[in-house]
Amino acid sequence: MNTYKNLEIYQLAFNLSIKIYRLNMTLPKHIFLKQGNRLRWSSVKIKDIIIESCSEGNNENDFIRFLNIAGTLCNEIILQLKKINTGQYGKKSIHELIINYRTLKKKMENNIENIEKRQDELVIPFPAKEGEKRKMEQNNIYK
Repeated sequence: MNTYKNLEIYQLAFNLSIKIYRLNMTLPKHIFLKQGNRLRWSSVKIKDIIIESCSEGNNENDFIRFLNIAGTLCNEIILQLKKINTGQYGKKSIHELIINYRTLKKKMENNIENIEKRQDELVIPFPAKEGEKRKMEQNNIYK
């Protein structure tokens, strides 16, 4: 597994969590306390889940599971941003954040697809030499 700092999804999640924090500072107090708190928690949690998915001892199946959880949090953030955007506090920056979280979710889904494709491929760890290959074919090992 790569370290989390090298992952594009981590870098994007980190930058988006900072943007969410900055957006929250501009919201009215009643929104800041209700939806703002949930937004901040979810945005930081996505970043933390990506870090945890790369921790030692986790395999690719764990990584997929963690990315699915992070994708669910992306959906939650998008819904919270839409709620804020429907009120009189709608801003262009909120719409951009919605687009960015959709992009993050899509990138996570692409990572999951790539891992699943690799898992489906048959890998022979030690290719047989030509003479041994003939013997294996005769014994129906490759058939």
